[in-house]
Amino acid sequence: MSPEVNELYEFGPFRVDSVRRLLFRENQPVPLTSKAFDTLLVLVTNRGRVLEKEQPQPRLAMWLQRAKRGGGGGGGGGVTG
Repeated sequence: MSPEVNELYEFGPFRVDSVRRLLFRENQPVPLTSKAFDTLLVLVTNRGRVLEKEQPQPRLAMWLQRAKRGGGGGGGGGVTG
């Protein structure tokens, strides 16, 4: 029997679909680069744990600000899928 894989993660107005590699805010897609999505996925799958310094955390503040604004502002890739 294989372990259950959680495909959707929800927190506040956000929903992460780990299979389709999409982030939604209030059912609207939030554009993220592939690296930003990878970072987000590391954080949501390790919720409640302290992450080691070596684990991927680059540009975390930047994409958090973009997500809070609803993905506005130029410069960064589309929704990955």
